[in-house]
Amino acid sequence: MFRFLIFISLLPNFVFGQKEHSKIYTQAITEYIKAVSAKDKVTLDTLFVGPMDKDVDENIREIELPKEILKTKISKLTQEEGDRKAKYHKTFVFVNIVGIISKERAEFMFITFIVEKGPVKAAWFPKHNSHFDFNYDTKKKEFVFEKQRFEYTYSNKYTEKK
Repeated sequence: MFRFLIFISLLPNFVFGQKEHSKIYTQAITEYIKAVSAKDKVTLDTLFVGPMDKDVDENIREIELPKEILKTKISKLTQEEGDRKAKYHKTFVFVNIVGIISKERAEFMFITFIVEKGPVKAAWFPKHNSHFDFNYDTKKKEFVFEKQRFEYTYSNKYTEKK
């Protein structure tokens, strides 16, 4: 079973408190898990979220994520912990999240990689970029999922487009 490693690069405009950011990141990860499970036909067991290092982004450690989303365990890691995990897995999926949050919109891009550990080093194969857009509903006072799209701009053994 695949283990998933998500490295979050936070690039949001901090117009809301950390609680609101935690909620929208949880929504984005939920949509990602649903979409990838359907599209790639995989069952996710764990998402490793990171890097939780202060030098990457001081606010990232303040983002609170649930311990589980859609029966998928969520585990926060520092960069060092993530590097150690990569050494022990023959194959795993690595996802980098870039989020931009404003008062009206939240946009997330998940860059998905397949990582294979070879005899000498690990090989990183980009698979796809997936985009998830949310609009802020002033009546509900929350972000509402708008749309998603997948881009297969890469060419390798793991992509649909070769």
